[in-house]
Amino acid sequence: MPKAPQPKPDPDPPEPGDPAVKMTPPQYQEGGSHAEPKRGGPGQNNLTFGEKAVGLTFNPSGDPIVNELKREYAKIIDLCEMKRQSLMAGSGAHRLWSIAITEAQGAQMWSVKAATWKD
Repeated sequence: MPKAPQPKPDPDPPEPGDPAVKMTPPQYQEGGSHAEPKRGGPGQNNLTFGEKAVGLTFNPSGDPIVNELKREYAKIIDLCEMKRQSLMAGSGAHRLWSIAITEAQGAQMWSVKAATWKD
């Protein structure tokens, strides 16, 4: 049985500040028993990747349960993103962490829907 091709790093990665690069991955800082996501700088609303992914600042009703759900899912997404960043793009585990992030976003949206459901 032939071996599956191995992913190779990008031979021509974009330069920092390249206008073709629209999104840069969040940076993480070491601290405590696990790495903590860094907060964005000026103009980034000081949100982590996970907080942006769940739309933490969008809660028109001001519902505290919605806020709690979004904060908890943001923590999960930040952990998945930290693990994903430690891997080479194109690897199987990198893909699985990406799927975990997407599924966590979906679960967060369904939980907010449940929390705000009116019968």
